[in-house]
Amino acid sequence: MTLAAQNNRLFSCTTEFDGYPSTQLTAENLPALVECVLTLESYRTGPTAPYPKVPFTEFSAISVGSDAVAAKVRWAASGGAVIKKDGGTDACVDVAYPVTGT
Repeated sequence: MTLAAQNNRLFSCTTEFDGYPSTQLTAENLPALVECVLTLESYRTGPTAPYPKVPFTEFSAISVGSDAVAAKVRWAASGGAVIKKDGGTDACVDVAYPVTGT
């Protein structure tokens, strides 16, 4: 997520998955975002869900803050998440997939 513009106390941000420009999304005129949440969502799943043939997806090189100052972040895990490296700079979180048939 990148700060695109700031006007008074409102912010516009752009986000996308690296290498996938069609995923770009811009949100405009937002109040300051003060909570960080990393979420892997899936819908209409069940025992035969087409999850990747790996036990988890790794989210790495997670950095929160401006270019000059890293934010003080302490990640909290829930569900199948495991915090491999905490903090606001170069953090790493693994999100596990449910076991087939559960």
